[in-house]
Amino acid sequence: MEEIAVTTVEELREVVRGLGYGVLFRGQTSHYLKGGNPSVVTSFDRKGCIPSQMLKWSRYAESALEAYIGPVARSLDFMQALLQHYGWRSFYVDCSASAAVSAWFASHVYSDKRSLELCEDCGERPVMLSKRMARYDYADGDGHLYAFDLANCAERTG
Repeated sequence: MEEIAVTTVEELREVVRGLGYGVLFRGQTSHYLKGGNPSVVTSFDRKGCIPSQMLKWSRYAESALEAYIGPVARSLDFMQALLQHYGWRSFYVDCSASAAVSAWFASHVYSDKRSLELCEDCGERPVMLSKRMARYDYADGDGHLYAFDLANCAERTG
């Protein structure tokens, strides 16, 4: 892995232009270490998996997403890929073909806050919902933008 330090947006643009096409990007506010080296790891690798919670939330997420975007949400893969931006633990590492999108994630840190909401179920009985309200805030300091050769990624995964 080659490390390149930049201090201005123009330097970053120049480095990205030099990479050419066929590149995927990932932005992080901090390095995750694996074997003492910076590593791009999934949220399951970082935080673990709780199967009983994942199954319950998968069903809930399917219903919630279906209301907003239709039946495409029935895929667990799709749900994990989308909901990882809102604190959902995932088997996936989120990358983008856009360096700008990934640079944004390299400069913004995720947090969430618990919120309680009183509503009704289908029988009009009161139900208290505990929600995690996701947000991203600007993180001052160093960000980390990873660039992956798309052809190399395809070889390793397929």
